[in-house]
Formats: sequence, C-alpha cells, structure tokens
Amino acid sequence: MDNSTIINVLQNVYKMLENRGFDMTKVNRNPPTAHLDHLIKLFRDRKNTLDIMIENDNQDKPNFGKKVYVHFIHNLRNAKSNKEFEELYDVVTKAHNMMEKDHIIIVVFDDLTEKHRSLEVEFPNLTLFTYKNLMFNIVDHEFVPHHESLTAAEKIKLLSDFMIKDYNKLPLISKFDPVCRYYNFKIGDVLRITRPSDANKTYVSYRYVQLLD
Repeated sequence: MDNSTIINVLQNVYKMLENRGFDMTKVNRNPPTAHLDHLIKLFRDRKNTLDIMIENDNQDKPNFGKKVYVHFIHNLRNAKSNKEFEELYDVVTKAHNMMEKDHIIIVVFDDLTEKHRSLEVEFPNLTLFTYKNLMFNIVDHEFVPHHESLTAAEKIKLLSDFMIKDYNKLPLISKFDPVCRYYNFKIGDVLRITRPSDANKTYVSYRYVQLLD
C-alpha cells in the first residue's frame, strides 16, 4: 500500500471528525510532505504516529465537552480474533479517561469481519473502519441526505408533534447503516433526515436507530 492511500484515508478521517462536530483547529491537517512521510514510515513499524486525540472544549461545536481518540492499525496481529481490539479499547479508555459519551475510532489497513463489527454493540462509543470504508466520505455523495441526531428536548417534542407514545412507531434505521456508523449514532437515537425535493423545498423524515438483523 503506497503512502498516497494512507494520506487519503487520513484526510477523510479528519473530515469525518469535523462532520461529527469536533474542533479540528488544533490538528495540523497539512504537515510538510517529508514530515508526513516520516510519520507514515514509523506507522508501518507499528508506532502510533498517526493517532489523533481531541478534547472538544469549543462551546460552539455540537460535541462540546466530548473527546475522540482515533487509532490506526497497519496490520492486525490475528485477524480472526477480537482480542487486539478489546485490549486496545481498554488501554485507550483508561489512559484518556474516556466515557461512554466520548468517541473511540479504530481504522485498520486490513480487512474486518462481522465478528469484529460485533464489538460496536458491546462498546457503543466504538466504531471500527477498514481503510476501504474511508477512501471517500460517504456523506459527501449527492444522493446521501443530511442526517442529524435530535437533542433530548427535540425527541420529547417529536412525540407530541407526531402524537405517538414511543419512538418504535417511527421508521427504523440500523445502527450498522453506513451513515449511522460514520457519525456513530447510537441505539435509541432519533435522526432527522433532510433531503431536497421539488421547487427548492426540503423533505424531512425521522428514523429511530435500533439493532436490526
């Protein structure tokens, strides 16, 4: 795998963090080429030179008060086991005092299996991506509408507006939907989905995030 692929994935991770509402002003998104090449060389030797840690202290950002840690893995030690991910999750959580509200992202320059994905149910603040998922930003596609999670107050108001008693009356969307994974929407979230329609108007719908088969 050449450096350009790793750089492309890295830039798309920066964009994803920005889209998740994290303050990217403290991240050097365009380091000198020679320096970046050196970091990638160390990364290939299993050093954590590409990892990203952000504490969101910008009150203007949607994820104010939350943290995100991104870890990159060049090759898995044992592709058939979840042990490497479980140990890494435990280390990151303890080292950075990560809470369930915070985000932990692991990007693997290797293949992932459904067994690996099951960890996202066990650890709701974890998302796993193979580099192939991040060769482009899915939310930039013209046919992907805007998704956003409702606040607690908005969720309560929606029940009244729709005259329903629980969110199961809404259409469902899987936690493993690519857009849900991109933003790390969690089971129990209610999403507002806005898409353009005719005559320069917008069409708004709502989905309830659940674990679907």
